[in-house]
Amino acid sequence: MDCRFINWLSEDSNNISKQNIKDLAKLIKDLRKEGIKKILITCGTDRMAHLARDLKDLLKGLGVVVAFAGAITPISHGTESDGPANLKTGMAFLEKADPDICPGVYVAMNKGKDIFIAGKNLRKDINTGIFYGTKMPDAAMNKEFRLSGFN
Repeated sequence: MDCRFINWLSEDSNNISKQNIKDLAKLIKDLRKEGIKKILITCGTDRMAHLARDLKDLLKGLGVVVAFAGAITPISHGTESDGPANLKTGMAFLEKADPDICPGVYVAMNKGKDIFIAGKNLRKDINTGIFYGTKMPDAAMNKEFRLSGFN
C-alpha cells in the first residue's frame, strides 16, 4: 500500500474543536480530489468516538474510507501499549476496504481486535478504556456485501 504522511494537527483530542474537524474534512475532500480514497488518522482516544462521528457527518457521499486508530496505553510504554495493534488493524482494514463498497468513517481499537462504524452508539468506557459500538461485519470486506444500514 502506498502511503503519504501528513502531520496535520498535533493536539490533545480533548482540545480538538468543531472548526478543527471541519478543517480536517476539507483536507480529506482535497485529498479525494487528488484520487486518495483511504485515510488513516491517529488520534487521542478521549474524544475519538465523538470526532469520528462528527467527521462521518461531514464526509457523507464523498466515497472515502477513513480509519481512526489510537492507544489507551501510550506507545512509550513499549509492549504494554495497544497502539501498535490498533494501528496495524487500521492499516489492514484500509488495505482491504473498498471505498465503493464500504465508504465511511471507522475506528480500530481494543488491542486491534475491533473495527467500529462511527455512529451514535460508538463510545469509550472511561473506566476500562474499552470501545463499544456497532462493529464492522467481516462480510463488509466481501465484494458481494451490500451496505444497507451500515453508513
